[in-house]
Amino acid sequence: MRILLSIANLKIGGAQKVVLTLARELSISHEVFIYDHFPDIRNEGFVLQNLDNRIALFSISENKFVRAVLWKINALFNKLGIENDFFGKINKLKFQWIIKKYAIQVVGSHMFLSDYIVSTSKTKKIPIVISLHGCYEEKFALNKNIYGKKIEEIGKRINGIVYLTDKNLLPIRYVYPQVDQIPKIKLPNGIDLQHTSAVSMNENFRIISMAARCVKEKGWDIAIQAFLQLQQLLPGQKILLRLIGDGPYLQTLKEKYSNFKNIEFTGWVENPEMMISNSYLGILPSESESFPMVILEYLKYGIPFVSSNAGESGSILCEDLVCGTVIPNEFPIERRISLYSQALLNLMQDSNLYDSYAKNAKKKVIQFSLPVVAQNYSKFLEKILSCN
Repeated sequence: MRILLSIANLKIGGAQKVVLTLARELSISHEVFIYDHFPDIRNEGFVLQNLDNRIALFSISENKFVRAVLWKINALFNKLGIENDFFGKINKLKFQWIIKKYAIQVVGSHMFLSDYIVSTSKTKKIPIVISLHGCYEEKFALNKNIYGKKIEEIGKRINGIVYLTDKNLLPIRYVYPQVDQIPKIKLPNGIDLQHTSAVSMNENFRIISMAARCVKEKGWDIAIQAFLQLQQLLPGQKILLRLIGDGPYLQTLKEKYSNFKNIEFTGWVENPEMMISNSYLGILPSESESFPMVILEYLKYGIPFVSSNAGESGSILCEDLVCGTVIPNEFPIERRISLYSQALLNLMQDSNLYDSYAKNAKKKVIQFSLPVVAQNYSKFLEKILSCN
């Protein structure tokens, strides 16, 4: 198959990494291309680290000067009332040209904005399969009227849906009930088990780490408060909380906890996996998730994990092989902080429990290996292609 993977942007994020690693695996058996709709916010280091050089990456233009000119024309037309989306129309034309030039057979779209652009482009003969990463719930919560209409447009055009968790389907079902007639597959994100970082445990400290975007919804404050409670329960023990990631909430937290020497804020790092691999425990008290890939990054190295029950976290950690502890988000925040602290304490003090979870983690993560997921994804694309 000639597959075009379309994505809203390639800044650092879970959906973005899924597309880059999925493309790499699919390219073993298929001809794969990627289209980035908003390259101005692309993180070049992140792309360079994850993109296979066999895969062609396209956008409205890879020339920054050309894009700057297009944006200036867009602003001018908007000001004059001639056209309010010049950039968007040119982008659609380029996207359609790529499909024609490379004889694309099927489009796999990722993220809401990409889904909308692809679904409203003139590509009626090309099957479109969207992958739901949690964007629809976020958009629908912001404005049901505006995004509801756009979701309906998407539903009327697409030919297949890949989703991570049942809640991903709720917005599109709400505005377009006929979506139940569209072929679907529930498919986890895949993780690359072939490429690993060297493990070098810190001999001075046992590190508890959290790797996520630094926004309130990810629960950074909860993780910190739980760690501070843990310190009181383990006086004299050398433990460190390492918070990996960047975001709008980072500076606020750094100032708030600047006096605590055992709390480390790394900010953005080029290779967070190296820091993850050197952790003793992982934590993610997130308010909302679909399929948190970061948990798999820890399980890959046999690191037990403590998480909220957001999205598929519970099924990852507690179904079949138990490799972590899940804390319900339904509890009041103070209760949750206490439960996170206690769960971390249990794993710190009970070596048998820790070893059991660590052993299960390495077994469990095989279920989510990239080759298995990519094979199921490509089979679904072939099914959609054969029906259209």
